[in-house]
Amino acid sequence: MENIEKFKNPTAEARDISPISKDELVYVENVKENSVEIIRYIGTEQYEELIIPQKIDGKVVTKIGKEAFVGNKAKRLVIQEGLKYIDWYAFKDCSNLIEIHLPRTLEYIGLKSFEGCRIEKLEVPQGVKRIEERAFYSCPITWVIFKCENATIGKESFKNCQQLQTIDFLGTIKEIGGGAFWGCDVRCIQLPTGLVKVEEDAFYSCKMLESVYIPKTVKFIEAQAFSSVGTGITFYCEARIKPLFWNSNWTSLPDHARWGQRI
Repeated sequence: MENIEKFKNPTAEARDISPISKDELVYVENVKENSVEIIRYIGTEQYEELIIPQKIDGKVVTKIGKEAFVGNKAKRLVIQEGLKYIDWYAFKDCSNLIEIHLPRTLEYIGLKSFEGCRIEKLEVPQGVKRIEERAFYSCPITWVIFKCENATIGKESFKNCQQLQTIDFLGTIKEIGGGAFWGCDVRCIQLPTGLVKVEEDAFYSCKMLESVYIPKTVKFIEAQAFSSVGTGITFYCEARIKPLFWNSNWTSLPDHARWGQRI
């Protein structure tokens, strides 16, 4: 596996940049949990660098609500520690957004939350448990690093990310949803130990794909998970038990695929 450069995830304080003011936000407080949900950005300032406040009125910001920043013109987004939940469409169609920094506390990335953005590199932090459907659909991401533990990658979450060449699984993923990486430009995939299920069409039409490593934890590989991929693809498999839906020769694969070895 290629060396991984260190992704920087600076706080606003460390970079001496002020977060957006609470006066520019519609928000609600959860008194019981001593937390805040941001509902909408209502400011007139079009920030190039959007810093989400860590606290409002002394309460930790734990959630960004539906469509809260949809269409915002910022180029860079920093979300500070404490935030757990990014709701549906939260940053959809932020067409200038190139760079995002997500906190270690983040647990949930919602439906289409970054669809239509121009994100180039992405680090999914350790705390994330679920990435919902089409969360990063059609973004020009070239490199994604998954540090999350026991997480689910939802259906079509990275579909049509046609510039995505490198996928590094440094944590554990339990399920890769249908069409999750459909049409990506990745050449080599080393699926992580702990992965149980690869759904239908997960890597469909990854035309540049040359090799896939399948760990022994995988139990289900659904139909067409690796269909319409590159010619001459080789599969390497640790598994001792045939995955569900595969025939007795382990060949529920493209016709031109080679079974490399069982290791």
